[in-house]
Amino acid sequence: MKKFLQTTFLFAILISFTSCFDVTEEVKMNANGSGELRLNIDLSQSKGNLAGYMEAGEINGVEIPSKAEIKKEIKKLKKALSKIKGISKVKAKSDFDDFVFEVTANFENMKALNKAINASVKTFNQTPFPLPRFKHFSFKENKFSRLFEYTDERFTQEEFDGMMSVVRYLMESAKVVSIYRFEESVKSISNSKAIVSPSKKAVMLEGNIAEFATGKKTLENHISF
Repeated sequence: MKKFLQTTFLFAILISFTSCFDVTEEVKMNANGSGELRLNIDLSQSKGNLAGYMEAGEINGVEIPSKAEIKKEIKKLKKALSKIKGISKVKAKSDFDDFVFEVTANFENMKALNKAINASVKTFNQTPFPLPRFKHFSFKENKFSRLFEYTDERFTQEEFDGMMSVVRYLMESAKVVSIYRFEESVKSISNSKAIVSPSKKAVMLEGNIAEFATGKKTLENHISF
């Protein structure tokens, strides 16, 4: 996992050249365990720089993926998700004006949702190493859980401080947002960093990648109704 994170961040740097970006994971749950998944990557804060880099085709001699190549990868992800049993209505959007990319899909149950998340990670794996499959979500007995089983693979502060400054900057600038919406009112949450909406039917948590990678924050949350 650490090798995957390190290589992924380096790859992201080559694309965004220390650009800031936001990653949003949104799950809308139905009472029967089905729902909708939305994955969004927003690089609009640096769209001016990104447009210039893509037009030039390289940064300091390093080749930058073209629009066609990026579209190909998104199409690859859409195809991978569409093959999963229990996943339907897969849609992908690419906005090269604001540099916002989004994938949405409906899922029948948690098994399908977990497979979809693992397939998404596998599709964009830029390393030669196979990645472990994790259980990211569970839903049963009036409880929805966002799991974070890979906390043992987090970086120590010493490891983080020893990274290239540009990598640390990227991790500290990149924001991760998780949003979970429900039909029933939320009674309790286990993650003290998360926020329950005034309607009591949504829970949100946000932080930068560095906080999650070093264990200062966790996505894990057990939500009861």
